[in-house]
Amino acid sequence: MRGFWCLFGLAALAAMPVRAADLVMNVTLDYDQERDHLAVKTVFNDLAAYLGGAIKSPVRLVMTQNAERVGERIRTQSYDLLMAPSQLIGLSMRNGYQPVARSIQDSQLVLVSRPGSGIKTFEQAKGRSLVMPHQESLVSYLLKGELNALGLSPKTYFGRITHVNKYEAALYAMEIGQADIVALKDTGADEWIRKNAGASRIKAFAKVPVTGVAVKAKLDAGVRDRIRRAFTNLDPGLETRLKRVGFSDLEP
Repeated sequence: MRGFWCLFGLAALAAMPVRAADLVMNVTLDYDQERDHLAVKTVFNDLAAYLGGAIKSPVRLVMTQNAERVGERIRTQSYDLLMAPSQLIGLSMRNGYQPVARSIQDSQLVLVSRPGSGIKTFEQAKGRSLVMPHQESLVSYLLKGELNALGLSPKTYFGRITHVNKYEAALYAMEIGQADIVALKDTGADEWIRKNAGASRIKAFAKVPVTGVAVKAKLDAGVRDRIRRAFTNLDPGLETRLKRVGFSDLEP
């Protein structure tokens, strides 16, 4: 009799629906984005819930602003999908991920000289002091890559390089004369030049997507396709809320 109940119990367990393991989604914010604002946390929690419904699998959100740690997790494929700045999407593509969507909005790295520095060209910037946002920011990654492509190195081309945590702090360092040149995104550069007569945009580099979405290549092809379709066909209300916290529409 006891054996009957054991068999009955096993049969009942086998008949129960098996809950799929959560897919882990990382959202990495760049260092010019507000991480702790309630609206930001809420919209990404809602995005995770929306994706879970769209792909018929629970999605667990991991949101961070520590690009270095995210890079380590990408190398070990700890995330199933990620929504992150371009440098991390590029890293993921070299570590077993496939890109499925990108922001329609592009960003461009520019170098701007402060008023009174006498710097009007990139050549005149050699040996001068440079301030940049966090070493793991999109801007810092882009500058290193762009100069390497020119056969140059930031450390040898500029006289002194200072990294600060936030994009706003880099501009403040310029305003108080702690640096001759600042590296930042084009949107912030144009606004700062308008407010500071005599400042010059001395060099602009290639444009890149602000944000990308990548999924682990090991995921089932059907799941990968549902993730792509979900991101590129977001609910209009959710899309509007994402724009308010700095994320533009996505395209395949």
